[in-house]
Amino acid sequence: GHVVRAVEAVRAGAAAAAAYVLTLNAYELATGDTAEWDSLSHAECGFCADTSAQASWLRENDGKHSGGDLSVMMKDAGK
Repeated sequence: GHVVRAVEAVRAGAAAAAAYVLTLNAYELATGDTAEWDSLSHAECGFCADTSAQASWLRENDGKHSGGDLSVMMKDAGK
């Protein structure tokens, strides 16, 4: 019924959000643009802060990030 569809929608949304964050992580490191990452990060998230610092360091030092490509496969994201 309605509850099952709502739960499926929440799960699909969570899967899409996770895929977006992983894509954003790669973008941030490749470009040094931390604005979106920082706006979504919790102030106490160590991983988020470290990743932002790495991207900023690369940008400020004309560094380049390569590799680390991620592939996201969602099996039954709505379940």
